[in-house]
Amino acid sequence: MRPTQSLRLPPARPNFNRFPRTMLLLLPIAALVVIGPVMAESPSLSGEPVPYGDLDRIARDQTRAISNEIDRLVLVQLQQRGTEPNATTSDETFLRRIYLDVVGRIPTLEEARRFLDDPAPDKREALIDQLLQSPGYVSHYFNFWADLLRIKQRNNGGNIGQPYIDYVKTVLRDNKPYDEFVWELITADGPLMERGNGAVGYYLRDFGMPEDNMSNTVRVFLGTRLECAQCHDHPFDAWTQMDYFRMVAFTGGVETRLQNADTASRMAIRRLLDDKNVSQQTRQALRRITRPLTMGVEGSGTGVYRLPEDYQYGDGKPNQVVTAKAIFGENVELDVNVPRDRNVRGRRGGNQQRQRNVIPGAKEVGSREVYADWLTSPDNPRFTTVIANRLWKHALGVGLIEPVDDMNDTTEASNPALMQYLQQQMVALDYDMKQYLRAIFYSQTYQRQATAHELAEGESYAFVGPLLRRMTAEQLWDSLLTLAVPDLDSQSAPAQGVPPIMLGEGDIYDMYAKLRAMSPEELVAFAADEKGQYARMRKLRQAAMNPTPNEADDQRGRMRAMMVEKMRELRDEMNVARRKGDTETLERLEKMRADFQTRMRDVAMGALPRATRETGYLARASELPSPARPGHFVREFGQSDREQIDNAFREPAVTQVLSLMNGFIETQLSRDPRTLLMRNVAAAEIAAEKIDVVYLSMLGRHPDADETQMWLDDARQYGNDVASDIIWTLANAHEFMFVQ
Repeated sequence: MRPTQSLRLPPARPNFNRFPRTMLLLLPIAALVVIGPVMAESPSLSGEPVPYGDLDRIARDQTRAISNEIDRLVLVQLQQRGTEPNATTSDETFLRRIYLDVVGRIPTLEEARRFLDDPAPDKREALIDQLLQSPGYVSHYFNFWADLLRIKQRNNGGNIGQPYIDYVKTVLRDNKPYDEFVWELITADGPLMERGNGAVGYYLRDFGMPEDNMSNTVRVFLGTRLECAQCHDHPFDAWTQMDYFRMVAFTGGVETRLQNADTASRMAIRRLLDDKNVSQQTRQALRRITRPLTMGVEGSGTGVYRLPEDYQYGDGKPNQVVTAKAIFGENVELDVNVPRDRNVRGRRGGNQQRQRNVIPGAKEVGSREVYADWLTSPDNPRFTTVIANRLWKHALGVGLIEPVDDMNDTTEASNPALMQYLQQQMVALDYDMKQYLRAIFYSQTYQRQATAHELAEGESYAFVGPLLRRMTAEQLWDSLLTLAVPDLDSQSAPAQGVPPIMLGEGDIYDMYAKLRAMSPEELVAFAADEKGQYARMRKLRQAAMNPTPNEADDQRGRMRAMMVEKMRELRDEMNVARRKGDTETLERLEKMRADFQTRMRDVAMGALPRATRETGYLARASELPSPARPGHFVREFGQSDREQIDNAFREPAVTQVLSLMNGFIETQLSRDPRTLLMRNVAAAEIAAEKIDVVYLSMLGRHPDADETQMWLDDARQYGNDVASDIIWTLANAHEFMFVQ
């Protein structure tokens, strides 16, 4: 329900079950001739509702028309500057680039051969469409959003991050329109652990910190930094401290713990926790079990908030209650009755942050929905521009507006006409991120040769081609795994950061529903049986050591069998070392055995095996704990710690070089005959074919004559070790490390 108080709102929010807006009005007249006949045939414009996940809802000719206009606007600026665009890139370079930019990994040997051998003239567009609809797209763009939204497995207050992770992946899998995605984040409420309700994780990520949450919201979705105004008027922009706190008021009264649901049950559980007749161990288990039941968001928003007690400006008083008002765009201001607060002065002790947020006497008025409507409106001057610019930068390496999250009233894009056109197309496409990216990837601008030029601060780039850039940590990890693990995109790891008691039969949501339905007495009994729950888990681990014949057909079964075989090999080697009295070797083998026991336990719990204690699960970066633990390969190579917005880095370091030279590549890839790459090499019959397999697998191209001859000379000298040498050499080369 919308608030009943007097509101001054932007135009009514459009229905999300809508068709794309007619794009004819936004395209140049020349393009109408091209797309006119096509639009009549397009299912998205014929009155037939088409799912957003279906890329074919918009015809390729229509996408080409958008791409052609992008290219035209880029060329206009290049001509004005007297600059020529880069040449179109080769199929080999395009192949590797598009895989890295859409699915976040290099192509497999089979994928490379299939594309390079395809004679179809539209094979690039066909590949773009295929990748955008693949599971790899979800994996890669989850990493993008996890950095922006600072998604973590465990948050402040012990909040579990897994439902939030699942929600974002579902948004990407279903291709939910961007404006609907953001609107759901801002308005989400209810229990965190309830199936399908993970959007409440957006508020729980900033548990108990509504001011920080508002600052992050405006920076991520509106590209504007308000943090300075939290303590004083902004020194470089128009925002005042009063503006800041009136923005925070939109989420006034929102609780990040469930306060109102099942009060009687909560009180009964609290009494049990204080009952001395219940053992201490059971009480501790009960706390672990019931904590997830209280995680969630409550309150539609009161539209009021309290100024800090040290407020010093003349437009307000310390501890004064203020009402919500938007900082720019439509004049959205809540007209609510400010409750009379007789006990403002001298308020001390307790949670002062909560005292500012929860105003006695304030009533819920639905201010969060008003906030979401204003934020995601196409009329909001920055909402559409920011996402259009972020996705452009993700594809081309640099934004039309830089920095992407520090816009002000004087900000101007490096190509204003192109920025305006992209913004229009994002609206016309109904905020369909896949369709928007599709148009960019179709463009000649994207498909030109990369520019190896490091931009100086403030330098304007004219997009003669994409910028050459180093792989992200996640792209590098996923690319290495592509060489090691078959069918990588289908791999998944179990829920992370979840209390073990929630990992019983079914998934965490089934277990939550089960616990939610229990009476307090049943919860106590369940908690008392916690040891029994763990005992059943141990039986599962033991069963994993002896996979059944049916499991042999299953990839996880094969992994288990492989690990059991390795354990036996280690046992035999340890016996030999004992007989020889070789204590150094025995100690090393004992550490290896302990590591494999950990891997086997993880597999039994539904995880993929660990590569080493340093590298973690052999699953894509999006399936690892979020973020990966310190010391993991992806953290070593710059993965964000998810404490700040978009906090990843791509700068090289000495530790990275050492990790590449002596770590995963050496121990898990080039010396292990069971990896996908080494099996493909073994299948090649002659040395020249083996060399070709490695180059196609790692670089997406065939070796030239000089490279082949050089490695053939090595092959004559070193025999079968030549493949390992090539792998090691290429993995440490710039051609592998960079997105060209």
